[in-house]
Amino acid sequence: KLPFDVTRDLVPVAQIFSGGIHLVVSNDFPAQDLKTFVTLVKANPGKYDYATWGPGSTGQLVMESLKRRNGLDIRHVPYKTISQIYQDMQGGRIQVAFVDATSSVPLIQSGKLRGIAITGSHRGPALPALRTMTEQGYPFDTDAWYGVFAPKGTPQSVVAAVHREILGTLSAPELRERFLQLNLVDPPLKTPEQFAQTV
Repeated sequence: KLPFDVTRDLVPVAQIFSGGIHLVVSNDFPAQDLKTFVTLVKANPGKYDYATWGPGSTGQLVMESLKRRNGLDIRHVPYKTISQIYQDMQGGRIQVAFVDATSSVPLIQSGKLRGIAITGSHRGPALPALRTMTEQGYPFDTDAWYGVFAPKGTPQSVVAAVHREILGTLSAPELRERFLQLNLVDPPLKTPEQFAQTV
C-alpha cells in the first residue's frame, strides 16, 4: 500500500516519456508475429506459460486482455526481475514474456530473442520493424508513461519553474540521442495541465 494517493496528494509537473512494452519469445518458439502467436496458443490450450515482472504488471494486464479477447489459455509466471526472465528464456525454461522496451533491444538485435509485438501507439525507434499490436490486428494502443510530480500545495510558480527546467533538459540533443538508444520516442512536451489530463 502506498502512503499517498497520486491524484489527491501529488501535482503533475512534467511527463518524461510514453511508450509500450515488448512481447518476446525464445528462438525455438514457432511464432514469427502476433497472428501466428495467437493461432498457436489458441490451438494448444494450457501448453504455454508466459513471464512478466510480477502480478499486476503492465505485461500481465496486456496479456490478460489478449487472452480474454481471443480465448487463449496461457498461464502467467511472475518473476521478480526482468533479468531473471531473460536468463530463463535463454536457458529454455520459459518461451514467452512481456518485458520492457529498452533492456530487450540488444537481445532482439543480436537474435537471442525474437520480438513479436510492441504495445502502445507507436513503434520504438531502435526496432522500427517491430510492429505494434494494433498494426498486427490486435488493438491495444495504451501507452505506459513516466512523469515527475510534486507534493500537493507546491506553489504554482515552483511547479512552472521545475517544468521549464525539465523541458529544457528533455530537449537537449544529447538526451534525445540517449532516448533513441533506449528505444524511447521523443518525450511528449506537455504543459502541467496537459499532463494532468493524461493522469
